[in-house]
Amino acid sequence: MMYRELDPAYAVRAICRVPGWVEVSITGIGGDFGGPFESGWVEDRYVAMGLSADAQDEIVWNLVGNTDLDAAERAMLRMAARRVLREDPDCRRIVDGSEFTRQPGRYYVVCEPEDRDFVYRVELTANDVTRSSPLCRRR
Repeated sequence: MMYRELDPAYAVRAICRVPGWVEVSITGIGGDFGGPFESGWVEDRYVAMGLSADAQDEIVWNLVGNTDLDAAERAMLRMAARRVLREDPDCRRIVDGSEFTRQPGRYYVVCEPEDRDFVYRVELTANDVTRSSPLCRRR
């Protein structure tokens, strides 16, 4: 038996369902489709039917599972991610985000552009998210 950690960025297709379990095939990773890449059995409580609201909005990192952040910080980062996606035409999806370890009160979200050879970080504070000025400033 081999264990695999699934990520919210993975698109999966249900192959078979038995009480308590779903056999899934990973069909895409972070928007790349063309699988199947791997398949296996997952407890049904870990598989959502359809995309979450975050995934529909192209927020594909495990924000809910980030235990380093409290509920207010997760809500603020979700709002920041949605603003960055609206304001930055180069940002196709948000693939990560958190608080800087050595700079409490400073946060970031990581954008993945259409050209996936690189990703980039948008840095912010909670106050930045509530202000009307753009989060993404062109350099």
